[in-house]
Amino acid sequence: MAKELGGVVSKKKFWLEINGKALIGQGRYSLLKEIQKTNSLKKSASIVKISEKTAHNYISRIEKRLGEKIVDTTKGGKNAGGSTKLNLLGNELIKKFEKIK
Repeated sequence: MAKELGGVVSKKKFWLEINGKALIGQGRYSLLKEIQKTNSLKKSASIVKISEKTAHNYISRIEKRLGEKIVDTTKGGKNAGGSTKLNLLGNELIKKFEKIK
């Protein structure tokens, strides 16, 4: 007779790869979703509890592996902050990840 394993849970991790290298997993997906909602890298980083520098590095790494930009940025001025918005490719990455989840 098999012994019951109370509290044991099975889990799976999903990620997108390109050329055998990880592109986005759950963490980077969460960052992209927040950028989609807030149009702010700084706010998005805070929401997913990573530093702004780490968030910037994540975006840079994704863009380097793809060879294309996934965000469009504007710099802030004297009276307004800048913005970071997902472009078409960034939104496509979110859709593709959501299909495999």
